[in-house]
Amino acid sequence: ILLQEKVLCELLQQKVLVGELRALEKQLCAQLKFVAHHATQLESILNEAVSEACSREVADPLRFVGEFVLDQAGTNKSASSEQELKLQRELTDEKRKADGLKADLH
Repeated sequence: ILLQEKVLCELLQQKVLVGELRALEKQLCAQLKFVAHHATQLESILNEAVSEACSREVADPLRFVGEFVLDQAGTNKSASSEQELKLQRELTDEKRKADGLKADLH
């Protein structure tokens, strides 16, 4: 009977770990979506900045691109805030679920 209890305890611990891993996986996916969203935005802004720098034949292309990116980041921040808020909410929800699951399992 002691051996059965020990095996059952081990199985329960394994189940807890699997649950925690699944919660962490969902949280990581939400974080990756958030990062991918920003990476896509930045890539678009950089492409536009380089294109503008080339078409204008500016004297200091690196400085122009830097200033362009900063200007666009400020402009796009308000335009993308709805999508960003959605992704942030999803990330927060997954973190809350993971934290809740950890609390429930321990």
